Amino acid sequence: MDSSLKTVSKLFSEKIYRIPDYQRGYAWRLKEVKDFWSDVMQLEDKRNHYLGVLTLEDAAKSAYSKWEHDTWIIDGKSYEPYYVVDGQQRLTTTMILIQCICEVAEAMKIKQLNFTDISEIRKKFIFETNDQGISRSYLFGYEKDNPSYEFLKIKIYSEPSPAGYSKEETIYTTNLENSKNYLMEELLKLEEDELEVIYTKVTQHLLFNTYAMKDDIDVFVAFESMNNRGLRLSNLELLKNRLIFLTTKLKLEDSDKAELRSTVNNAWKAIYHYLGKNKSNPLRDDEFLLHHTKMFLKLGEYDDPGMARMFDGRFVRTFRGSETSEWLADKLLEDVFSAKRNLATGAVNATYIKTYAENIAKSVEIWFNLQNPWHTNSFNDAEKLWIDKLLRLKTGSPGFKGFYPYLIAFYMNNPTKKQSLELLKLVEKYGFLNMFAFRSFRLRHLDRMSKVLYKSIDDADKFIELLRDEVTEITESIGTDGESDAFRISRRGFYDWPGIKYLLFEYDSHLKSKSKQSTQKIDWMEYLVERGDYVTVEHIFPQKAKATYWKNNFGEFTSRQREKLCDSLGNLLPLSVPKNSSLQNKPFSEKVDNGDGVGFKYGCYAEIEVSGLKDWNPEQILARGVKLLEFVESRWGIKIGDQTSKAKFLNLDFMIEEEV
Repeated sequence: MDSSLKTVSKLFSEKIYRIPDYQRGYAWRLKEVKDFWSDVMQLEDKRNHYLGVLTLEDAAKSAYSKWEHDTWIIDGKSYEPYYVVDGQQRLTTTMILIQCICEVAEAMKIKQLNFTDISEIRKKFIFETNDQGISRSYLFGYEKDNPSYEFLKIKIYSEPSPAGYSKEETIYTTNLENSKNYLMEELLKLEEDELEVIYTKVTQHLLFNTYAMKDDIDVFVAFESMNNRGLRLSNLELLKNRLIFLTTKLKLEDSDKAELRSTVNNAWKAIYHYLGKNKSNPLRDDEFLLHHTKMFLKLGEYDDPGMARMFDGRFVRTFRGSETSEWLADKLLEDVFSAKRNLATGAVNATYIKTYAENIAKSVEIWFNLQNPWHTNSFNDAEKLWIDKLLRLKTGSPGFKGFYPYLIAFYMNNPTKKQSLELLKLVEKYGFLNMFAFRSFRLRHLDRMSKVLYKSIDDADKFIELLRDEVTEITESIGTDGESDAFRISRRGFYDWPGIKYLLFEYDSHLKSKSKQSTQKIDWMEYLVERGDYVTVEHIFPQKAKATYWKNNFGEFTSRQREKLCDSLGNLLPLSVPKNSSLQNKPFSEKVDNGDGVGFKYGCYAEIEVSGLKDWNPEQILARGVKLLEFVESRWGIKIGDQTSKAKFLNLDFMIEEEV
């Protein structure tokens, strides 16, 4: 193929394209698709739009001979077969758009576009037929072992579903479906003449600069370099390409290389199936890869200086483009699976690659189950309840995420239900208590623990015993005076404490169980979000207490004491739905019920409990704070101490002094 600018129409002149197995799938989300559609819509009449470079590799006969439905069109009709090395996202979106144009035209009962029958448009861009239309060769698609192969044909090209179709879906197939749905919606808004204009733009005025790779260029290395442009590859996508590249360099029989390559492909097929299995909760590539890497390599929390920053409980970033991503790239691509460093020494061999691929495939199922307990049959209801608590700890306390590698390793050994439940309870207690801890204590503790847990990871009982010992030590570190060296709430009080939402949610669930009602009145994910004028944790005695009611009840205290009362645990209330800040400074009676059906008496169980009080004053704040700490003592099995110790822990020791 010559290197020149080509329209989409010329690209599909007796040519057939396939996405190779080392490529990622269709990664464009709606943002990229909307940008593509906007470019097409804004393209002026008879003007061209440059889509970029389309890098191709000639498919050798040894490769295309395996395309069982396509050999007839290549050998019999002299179609040229190509692999798409770079540019597949733009080309895939273009093909989806052409298919959508055909479907919308048929829905409008339009027989021709630009004097071309719709059937002829499909024949040029979508598929050619043989044997009187029985056999079909799709002119653009994936290699057959890719889950997107059948999905593209059935869900995008609207072809009949073959017998035995597994309906396998991944994050990539979800992207394909979302792209088609969006483009269909936009095309259905057009009139017949507008549809014809769009068809002309797409086929005649979108230009690719085609580039055919030469045999002396290593396609795997080129793929990594090229895909750093545009929508950046995740480390998980780069790792698959790297492993397949390594299989081609090992000194193995061709049949062994093919089997090893198949093992890698099947592993990644499983990975993207599970990462995208729950469409309402797609899982992030690098988050899973981070936890698997730490588990597989048995890395402690602080084996690397960069990891220490990530897991100190304060490091909060998105995964892609963060230090996490950079650490993964360095660890996996430049160290463990570095071609230059390890092929010569034999550190990476066929056995190691096979073991790694099988391990990561098994791990991703465990990871999915731990992130979606209610979408799996792997756990009983009791286990699911505790895993659900861990997910709340994970979203409420970033530092707790560091425990997931141990959980994956634990479940890799198929523990009994009894062992599983005991471990989950210990992990939940460990996570909660660590939120009480000073950072310096937490770092020392985690660093030591990480060095001993992996030693017993293959022995479930021993692992549980070690974790139980660690949890016991943390529990005892709290002491009995509320002011141990390891544990103390910040100067701002409980309002700034990272575990406040988890504690209040658990207390509300406790009240729910006592009420014997089945309705959970707080939605956790909505509860996490603070936006604009809406809050989900309420200061009952407000931060801006200007009303006469509050001055009468709190006026005898100093400004610093009022600040402590405001942010103390007993003054904080979870809200079942975000409530407008206009209520925050109102007197207590109006917070309970403003007369328009808004107030504590209509809220969650904790709100209803507070609404039963006639007044809200410093004594009530102290009393409710002590009550919540008694719940903490009972729920997590710790001892904070007597009334005086609890008052100190609540930053309200001046209240005890006032009483004296």
